[in-house]
Amino acid sequence: MPPLLAQAIGCPAPKIQRSILALALCCAAGVFGTMAGANPYAPSPYAQCVQAARAFAGLSLPENGAEETAMGGGAYRLDWPAQAVQCQATATQVQALAVAGQMLVVDGYAGAEAAELRAHMDGQINLMANQCWAQVNGIKASVAQGFEPKLRAPNPKLAQLKAQFQRNLDLASGAFYARAYSESVPKLRRLEAIEQILAKAAPDQRNSAECWKLADEYSQLQLQAQENATALEGVIAEMSAQLAAQKTEIDGLRAQLARAEAALRDTAVELRDYRRPKRVQELAQAIARKDLGAAQDLFAQLSREYQLSSKELRLLEQAAIEAIKPIPAVNRRANFQGYSLLSQINPDEPYYQRKRQQYDPARSD
Repeated sequence: MPPLLAQAIGCPAPKIQRSILALALCCAAGVFGTMAGANPYAPSPYAQCVQAARAFAGLSLPENGAEETAMGGGAYRLDWPAQAVQCQATATQVQALAVAGQMLVVDGYAGAEAAELRAHMDGQINLMANQCWAQVNGIKASVAQGFEPKLRAPNPKLAQLKAQFQRNLDLASGAFYARAYSESVPKLRRLEAIEQILAKAAPDQRNSAECWKLADEYSQLQLQAQENATALEGVIAEMSAQLAAQKTEIDGLRAQLARAEAALRDTAVELRDYRRPKRVQELAQAIARKDLGAAQDLFAQLSREYQLSSKELRLLEQAAIEAIKPIPAVNRRANFQGYSLLSQINPDEPYYQRKRQQYDPARSD
């Protein structure tokens, strides 16, 4: 840098100048490195053009090495001569894309016809807006010239002025024509029905008054039938919707019932498991007080409802043996009940079976 220019802009000493110059070169290198695709995650004209070429032409372009020209406004023109691709883009949008001389993107749109269609849409929108503003200005002028003096005059007929203004507004907005068409639809349908009926009549009778009368009556019946059918379809649609809603509600209630039943089953299982130790204790108490008949019934119920553990069976067997030992042999009924209980607790022990048979009251010996 010339010394005079350095003094004019207040530049620092040469050593500091070199540091600032190096920093500026690094920043510039970072900018152009990003432009060339050094940061693949940052949006860039390169990435936009590569994606557009892949989407519109099925080409895979390298993300660097293109001939680039700054176009201003953040736009760059990128040329890949080997692939005959020219592209102009910003970091966010492809403005133009040509492949082998064919324009695939024009002004950001998919071809010239798409761009022309977009311009046509804008033109129609602007035309409609201009027409609307012309109608608005016309209404304003009519209010200023026709209604304003009357509203300022003594005793204005406000209801009449309001109705007249509404008619003018309807005419200008198109509501009048829409309402007139809606009111004429039934008449048009009736004429169409009459024409269809007369087309089926003999040619020499189509213009007779009697034929027209019958056609008119039949057309009214036909239109009434169509209206009834339409009304019936509406009722059916409404009922179908109600049935669908009821079905949904019933399905929901069934799901709730199923969940309630599952919860009830789980509660019953928990309750049964909760009562198990108490019922085993009741059985042990019945054995201890030598109520062996009741003990047989309790053991049968427990066996049906629970899978008793080997430890529980062993303890019950030992308690039953201790209860039977002091019973005298002459008490055949008590011995029979005791060994019957032991046979239930341990059916694999043949001794209990023999003793049960020995004390069976049905035996005579």
